[in-house]
Amino acid sequence: MLAAAFVTILLLILLINITHRKKRLPGPWNLPIIGYLHKLDSAAPYLTLTKLAQQYGPVYGVKLGLMNVAVIADPTILKQILSKDETTERPPLYMINTAFGGKGSFQKFCFRNFTLIVGLVCASVWKDQRKFVSNFFKASGVSRVSPNRKIVEELIKKHVDEFIQVIKSSILQFFKFSNF
Repeated sequence: MLAAAFVTILLLILLINITHRKKRLPGPWNLPIIGYLHKLDSAAPYLTLTKLAQQYGPVYGVKLGLMNVAVIADPTILKQILSKDETTERPPLYMINTAFGGKGSFQKFCFRNFTLIVGLVCASVWKDQRKFVSNFFKASGVSRVSPNRKIVEELIKKHVDEFIQVIKSSILQFFKFSNF
């Protein structure tokens, strides 16, 4: 009797997964509760995500714990998505929220030629920062034809690289202290 109930529940879960699979992004098979966390390389999770992008394409879905995550591994698609106001707000993720002092937001994945979790500040803070930077560039005369453009680009690149290192170390610390 107990075995029949167990088999029935198992078949029901399998049926639900198969019928709802059509509505999801392509991606790997996920275990209940832990999702794909058990297969992420704790030392370099971005390498695992990059391999999945090669297998499933530039846009795929993966479950990290109980959270469904859309992975965007193509910078062009990522730019299109992040340029829309509808995609500026995301549910908070503990690791990213902590890194941004309580104003963080889980966004997408992707940096350079590897895939990585990216955290951005919440929409209202981001809009204020964007307005400040735009006004600064206009006031300082930095434009497409400005002789200062190259200097500013190098400074921005330096700070972005430093930011990437901070994010990498935060992610590595998160996976180092988490037992998956």
